[in-house]
Amino acid sequence: NVTINNSTSANGDFTVGGNWINNATFSSSNSDNITFNGSSSQSFSGTGTNNFKNITLNNSNGITLSSGDILIEESLESSSGSITQDGANITLQSNVANKAGLIKINNSSDFTYNSGTFLVQRYFSTSNNNWRMVSSPIENASLNDWHDEFVYCGFTGADFSLAACAGFVSVYFYDETAATDLDPDDGLTPATNITNNVSDGIGTLIYASSGATTLSVSGSPEFDGFTKSISKSSVDNDRGWNLIANPYPSTLDWSQFYSDNSTLLEDGFHVFNETSSSYDSYSVADNIDIAHSQSFWIKKTSVGSSNISFDVSQTINSQA
Repeated sequence: NVTINNSTSANGDFTVGGNWINNATFSSSNSDNITFNGSSSQSFSGTGTNNFKNITLNNSNGITLSSGDILIEESLESSSGSITQDGANITLQSNVANKAGLIKINNSSDFTYNSGTFLVQRYFSTSNNNWRMVSSPIENASLNDWHDEFVYCGFTGADFSLAACAGFVSVYFYDETAATDLDPDDGLTPATNITNNVSDGIGTLIYASSGATTLSVSGSPEFDGFTKSISKSSVDNDRGWNLIANPYPSTLDWSQFYSDNSTLLEDGFHVFNETSSSYDSYSVADNIDIAHSQSFWIKKTSVGSSNISFDVSQTINSQA
């Protein structure tokens, strides 16, 4: 067992075979990894704050996080066993661009959320007023969850009405079936209400000002496997675009996601670059993956509607 009653820091990897009780402040340094590898069920409790870099669960009997504040700067991973959040507060921290805390599990049953705050952050800093492609890895999240980070225009619940914004709408989704061969942009569908859903793999385009932003959304994390309908309504080469998103609080491995859905998709995902006002495109050969809280475009190869599959087995413990 580990019991901490005074502020403590540690430099280096170590393992914990029993329970963890912290009533003060604990901090890891560098990219240290703490492994919980007991031979019976382990518990995590106390009134303190835990600043972790990496935690690994390697205990088939699992661990219960019952109290305390748990801040993850890099990763919380289960290599064996289930993690149960039952009262503790978890924050996946993000303080610099291209880096955020994440959770890597192998099966949706490896993480159970019962109670406590689960907060996901994503920091980014931009040089131009332009469109952002973001998403939420929290179940049932809506545009309202980002209201502290974005000023909205043109829909119910927005900061400014459509008239006040001179007809401009600052948030769009995409409906491929509404596109036309003459103009695929006809599929861009404006937000209608601040309650519009931004989870479940739904991609968004949001116009925002330059500067630093930290997206912060709390709720129940998404770890379920599910399918999502995509479409291509015409043989025209400019059709078949679908705007989707990484639904998980982890990195989506493009090669695995593409492998699971390769009969339906071109090998390539596309993300808007606000600096060049153009799209960056990546294929399996580029070995580039998709960060959590990221929307992206994919292109369906055949005419008709089909379901693509999302599963946590497509995620990896790596920054993207």
